Amino acid sequence: MYFSDIKTDTFLAYFLPMFLTVIVYLFNLVHMKLDYEIDANPKREKDSDEDSNTSEDTNELKLESSSMYYTKINSLPDIHMYVSFSDIISVLKSNWICLLCSIILSIVTFTLFPSLLVETSYTNNSNENTDICLNIILIFWSSDLIFRFIGFIDVKWSNWTLYITTLFRIILLIPILNNYLSNEFISKIESFLITFILASTNGYLSTVIMQNISKKTEKQKALITSNVIFLSLNIGKCMGSVASLIVYELLG
Repeated sequence: MYFSDIKTDTFLAYFLPMFLTVIVYLFNLVHMKLDYEIDANPKREKDSDEDSNTSEDTNELKLESSSMYYTKINSLPDIHMYVSFSDIISVLKSNWICLLCSIILSIVTFTLFPSLLVETSYTNNSNENTDICLNIILIFWSSDLIFRFIGFIDVKWSNWTLYITTLFRIILLIPILNNYLSNEFISKIESFLITFILASTNGYLSTVIMQNISKKTEKQKALITSNVIFLSLNIGKCMGSVASLIVYELLG
């Protein structure tokens, strides 16, 4: 079974960037160094007029701080301060629900969204097909990026923001599923509007989920957690891209 050009191009346009991003985050996660706040050079006393008792106390403090420093170094995951797999597994165990929701969010988005490109591009003009695809892709990535920044800036978010945004995304899927069942094509305006809403809510929700989990973790594991979340999101996007290609073939 051969894929048509538009299906192949759509698949490659979304699968390859996400797959490369997954590779980058995996590499970053394996070779990432933890940011431990350890003072390796305790301050030295510079007073030359101190008596002998004070200098002895100072030396004892130096030895104590030095021993504490080496104890902390020895208690790190490994001698190079790289992230160990036990740290990653602990993050996965403590945040598996949110990580699963992140993957499902990405799968749903990247399964349904590329179908807009296919459903709005069956015209007789190949140039018009290309313009529609490029416009939808541009709207998606720009909206996703803008609302990711809004998610970082929006400090006063609450759980209601997540609930309302998620509910809005579910309501948005109704006309898409209706078009699937009735075999009707989506208009250009509808496809652009749905693309904008899917992209903006995807960027915002994924950013808020990342911030929420990072706030609840220990300081030294916040960096691990954020990378694990981004990794799960992009794995979900890869799976969604593959699922979209399968859906195209099943629907004929």
